[in-house]
Amino acid sequence: MGRHVGYPLAVLALALVPLRANAQLGYRPLFGTGAQAVARGRLYLSVTGEAIAHPEMYDPATARYIHTPATTVFNDVGLRAFATYGVTRRLSLFTEVPLRSVHLYSLAQTRIGKGVPDITMGGTWRVLGGTARTSLDATLAATLPVAADTAPRQNQYPLALDAPAYALGLTATTRLGAYALSYSGSYTLAGSDGALDYGDWADLAVLVDRDTPTPFGHFSFAAGLHAAYKAGNRRAGASVPASWDDSVTVLAGATYHYNRNLDFKLGVPYTIYQKDAWFGTYAVLLGVEYDVGHP
Repeated sequence: MGRHVGYPLAVLALALVPLRANAQLGYRPLFGTGAQAVARGRLYLSVTGEAIAHPEMYDPATARYIHTPATTVFNDVGLRAFATYGVTRRLSLFTEVPLRSVHLYSLAQTRIGKGVPDITMGGTWRVLGGTARTSLDATLAATLPVAADTAPRQNQYPLALDAPAYALGLTATTRLGAYALSYSGSYTLAGSDGALDYGDWADLAVLVDRDTPTPFGHFSFAAGLHAAYKAGNRRAGASVPASWDDSVTVLAGATYHYNRNLDFKLGVPYTIYQKDAWFGTYAVLLGVEYDVGHP
């Protein structure tokens, strides 16, 4: 199971719901590193396209990441649709539906995966705050596999876990002037596909955002780090060797606030370390977010 954690884990685990205070932090649905409640009656919609490059690739034979051979073609693109709605002053509900297409061509094999790998649904509860300066939010989410990826056929590239996963996360946000600092962490309990019990994983992220009005328009710029660790898998009660994973990903993004309702986003997450491999995966993300409920 390649690319256990890192940027793809961030996308898989908790989709982030933006809190549009001072037009800050709106970029974070690109990275999916935490969640925040939105105002009652507000509906946010976002669509994000992603193209992922793999200078390093997972080798099942050695259970390690190796340099992608020059004779290998690894095409990996996706599209994610996300929606969240403020049910009450403290409770928001959200869902995310991804599409992914992977084509891996090499001298040894050809593996293809495409379709809807899973669906994520969840809710976020405003624990503390609600002011424009500080907030603390808790999120519970369930990610369920769908038939398009369960179970993988021979030579099919696995798009995600073929098992349910349940995540609990916390996000704290502090705003100081034009800056916003966000800390988030989550723990994900992974299920079984009937033959393999997947290891649980945990992740932490820190993000800083600067709100920057310019003569050319209203922008926000962001940078951060995301770290993740996945425990090893188990089969028939026995540990699967070398099935653990860990990673560190650098996050960089920018948002152009076209108006009070519409944002355009650019993000570049780069997994600089993963399971003893360096500079293994990076992506270019382009997104559009629309705030239906903004007056």
